[in-house]
Amino acid sequence: MDNLFSTVELDQSGSIKGLVTAIENALAAGAQSLCIFACSSNHLPREQLDPYLQRLSVPVFGGLFPGIIYHQQELNRGTLVYGLRWRLPMLTVTDLEHAADNLAQALSESPELRERNDFLVFVDGLSRGIDELLGQLYNQLGPDKQFIGGGAGSLKLKQAPCLFSNRGLIGNAAQIIALPGHLSLGVRHGWKELAGPFLVTEAEGNTIHTLNYKPAYSLYREAIESMSPLRFDQSDFFSIAKNFPLGVERLNEEILIRDPVRVDGSALVCVGQVPDHAMVYLMRGEADNLIAAAEEATDIAKANCRGETVGALLFDCISRTLFLEERFDEELSRVAARLPLDCELAGALTLGEIASSPQGGVHFLNKTLATGLLWEPPLDD
Repeated sequence: MDNLFSTVELDQSGSIKGLVTAIENALAAGAQSLCIFACSSNHLPREQLDPYLQRLSVPVFGGLFPGIIYHQQELNRGTLVYGLRWRLPMLTVTDLEHAADNLAQALSESPELRERNDFLVFVDGLSRGIDELLGQLYNQLGPDKQFIGGGAGSLKLKQAPCLFSNRGLIGNAAQIIALPGHLSLGVRHGWKELAGPFLVTEAEGNTIHTLNYKPAYSLYREAIESMSPLRFDQSDFFSIAKNFPLGVERLNEEILIRDPVRVDGSALVCVGQVPDHAMVYLMRGEADNLIAAAEEATDIAKANCRGETVGALLFDCISRTLFLEERFDEELSRVAARLPLDCELAGALTLGEIASSPQGGVHFLNKTLATGLLWEPPLDD
């Protein structure tokens, strides 16, 4: 198999004209599927975008993200159009809060998906029901499948249509795309325990109401202010919270990070579900540890490759970018240095990352880096 992408088209203007030109160039180069990574700050009027996407005859998938990655650089405006050499089977699932109930029927109508082993998944990162959907994907497709992907959306944290599709720009949805070749994964975050554990005594979906039978926000604020000079009454909530995620304890696995993004009354609202009765820690990061974790994730993916690497997928949480600030470029360069020189990297800064676990299951992650390498076995295998 040749390189995963037949062409990569970059539009730095973030305009609808630039996007159309990039798509037309990709189609002229023979693209049979289109993967679009665009910045949520772009100006893409839906009255022009939706009819154009609906006229395309090849599968379209991808999303609007807080940022995208191109040649080891973070872009917060612009669009990348990846033309793929194959017409990839895919499934679009809408109404995510109830999607898990209907997934078995949808997959039964897509037998070509069941025949594949490795998948790319995009979700509206602010939707409810993501964890349930991923659980059903694992149950329906089986433990021998692998998944990688991320959550689309904007740092404004207001839900809006954010996934590119043949129907136009859609929201509260997920896309499951079958990948060619074989997928090798590496997933790490690098955050360390600072305080806890605390018992989640009441939670609903992605909202934590109480910790240790106390209002969740009060305990979270008290813990941070007791160990740092930061004060929530003097700063925006997220400017402090980005430095102190919560970590959900898991048996025989790396702690699952959950990112508190806002306060709702006395409750903490996170990106991703937090189960009742879970034990959670207050976490703290150091830039060196996060960068080392990104290198480790890429090394794990490389170690699991058993053939020629034909493409790389990188999903890196936007809040890692906000935490690392000027050192985020260092993280990207160190990851890229571990990839083959001719390996094209498709990357996005996401609202939550999606990856299979070696212990089983598919998880919606926060503040984590997921590296996926596509590879083909040697011809004599």
